Amino acid sequence: GTLQLIQRGALLASCADDILEFFGRKNLFAARWKNLVIRQGIPSSAGVNPVEQKILEILQRESLEVDVLARTLEMPAAELGTTLSLLEIQGIIKQEGGKYYVD
Repeated sequence: GTLQLIQRGALLASCADDILEFFGRKNLFAARWKNLVIRQGIPSSAGVNPVEQKILEILQRESLEVDVLARTLEMPAAELGTTLSLLEIQGIIKQEGGKYYVD
């Protein structure tokens, strides 16, 4: 069980940053996207699909909860959650206090 995993050296991963830090990639994505998204806007060649682009445009203006963002985008919260998770793993967005924002 859990005790055996801890005895074998398992580490706690409580957020996407913990996983990225473990693999030494924590700042790799964040630095790239911070330059592209925050300073230059979202370039069409950045490999961002239209849904991700719209999410980033909205979250640049204000941080929002997933349900508010889902209503704004008129898409199911479950589908949006997947996209938000991928953006968070890449270090493009963060979540704090139940709200997502562009890091």
